[in-house]
Amino acid sequence: MKLALVVALAGTLCLVWGDALGNTCASFDLPDPEVVDGEGRIIEIERRVLWGESYCKELTLDQLNGKTPKLCVRNENPKDKAPTGCLRLSLRHVDPAMIKELRVGIHPDCSSIPTEVKDKFQRRRNATKLTPGKKMGAIRICFDEIPAASTCCETEQCLVFEAIVEVAGVDTKVTIKDDACSSDEGCPYSIGCPNLINEANKDCVPGCALDIWNGTNSNDLFIVSEDEVNDAYLGLFKGYDVVIGSEGTEIINNEYYGGDGSTLFLKGGNDEVQMGPEEEKIYFGKGDDFAESIADGLQDRIYGGEGVNQAKGTFDIDDILKNMALGQ
Repeated sequence: MKLALVVALAGTLCLVWGDALGNTCASFDLPDPEVVDGEGRIIEIERRVLWGESYCKELTLDQLNGKTPKLCVRNENPKDKAPTGCLRLSLRHVDPAMIKELRVGIHPDCSSIPTEVKDKFQRRRNATKLTPGKKMGAIRICFDEIPAASTCCETEQCLVFEAIVEVAGVDTKVTIKDDACSSDEGCPYSIGCPNLINEANKDCVPGCALDIWNGTNSNDLFIVSEDEVNDAYLGLFKGYDVVIGSEGTEIINNEYYGGDGSTLFLKGGNDEVQMGPEEEKIYFGKGDDFAESIADGLQDRIYGGEGVNQAKGTFDIDDILKNMALGQ
């Protein structure tokens, strides 16, 4: 009996001590997902997932070949209709052959960044350690590598980044250039925990050839699978929504609900987006794509892909449209 008690206490102490030393963003349970869609219908959503902010920021590096070098942070491409739990940071407009080292770290607070390199940056890549012939243009960091004392769900963290880039024969330390951050203190970085919606959840009327995906009134992440037979119709409601499209066609209605914003990554197919009264970022892919906008006093960004792309409606003066022809 005494031996059993000692073993039990030792196990408990090890568990508590291990958690105290090794907690990461992936160590904590996430809130239950929403069970009601934006129309008030009961739907089945399996879980929430950790999902990082996507952005591109300029670097402390002069233009190269007439283009401004940037660091772009993206969630890694989902696999098997779910996120991998990792972020991918890549340098744009920088020849990978020039990059000698990449370092990235994410911490709970910009006011308490470790000073030792091994603690400051959870991930480091060095060109000298790559397989011969490979070049280095990106680095990844996963949520199970980011230290945390509590849940990272809907929190603002602190991202630190450095690169060593050879410019005109000189090794140059490069950091993010942004008024919101400094090379020493890092940059604010948001981590959310949206509802994962990776299958259609509403029946279409008889004769309809669409798969309907309804969102909720909180933050949602839609991942449209590549095995969809019909075109996908996505209804976005309130909250901040992210859509990862497929090689097929997506029809996205964001027109009536006015959430907290949305980011759409659309790949192939002839996609259509009815935009709404919120800040929207749309990245079209390979098809002939279409967006209809309304002036809402917020800056929207619409980036056309490889096809013939058209935008119509009303726009704000600071909206950004690239590779989009204006229609009537």
